[in-house]
Amino acid sequence: MANMNAAAASVSWSAESTGFWVGQVAGAQIWFTGRQGGVSPPPFDTLNVSRAVKDLPAAVAENRRRAAMRGAPTAGAVWGRLIHGTNVVWLGPEAAVGPGPVADGLLTARPGLTVAMTFADCVPIWLGAAEPRVAGLLHAGWRGTVHNIAREGVAALAGGGVRPESLWAVIGPSIGPCCYEVGPAVAAEVEALELGPGLVDGRRHLDLWQTNRRLLERAGVPEGHIVATELCTACHAQWFFSHRRDGGRTGRNGGFIRLEAPA
Repeated sequence: MANMNAAAASVSWSAESTGFWVGQVAGAQIWFTGRQGGVSPPPFDTLNVSRAVKDLPAAVAENRRRAAMRGAPTAGAVWGRLIHGTNVVWLGPEAAVGPGPVADGLLTARPGLTVAMTFADCVPIWLGAAEPRVAGLLHAGWRGTVHNIAREGVAALAGGGVRPESLWAVIGPSIGPCCYEVGPAVAAEVEALELGPGLVDGRRHLDLWQTNRRLLERAGVPEGHIVATELCTACHAQWFFSHRRDGGRTGRNGGFIRLEAPA
């Protein structure tokens, strides 16, 4: 178990045998589902929760049901429709569960509403604040990272009255610098951010964890309010799906956040 440095935000990890991750950020509960415990056949074996990867629809439905039995609120969720962009959308009182807006960032101030997205190497960034109570989830692959979805998410929250210094952030399981080799064009875009070292091993390996951490700090989130789990989806084949490791034909891990009602 890993804890942040304040009671307002903490993280716990229970993946030694299941790849199922549970935590908190400010007043919100967060989950991350791995690949074990489902019914999908290869190459989506076994707990694929995405309907966008040509898996059997009945298998995905059963996988979501099984994930819900373990605690992940798959049924009552608004699912972001991802395009590797930087669009961030507030979900209002009228938001309906099921497929949501085309966006790589979803925010809510509505207690009980779950935001959901799927991941297979891209970075989940969970955001939360206790006053006012808000929760959000960002999807940051290399495109979302270099185009600064972290900044867009913080700015959208600020537009809703949330001061950046009151935010907490969790950078979840995703491909690590150990496994993420990129070409010179991507390396140049990372260097153009002028964040300091975002690449390791010369110009070959991209550190999405540290790059997004620095972008959050630049946007105003305090350094001590950010935690990175530093779990590489490509390294841990027994726990996670990985687009890079599996050659693009694979399932998707699920990321969720639900704003809890005040006690």
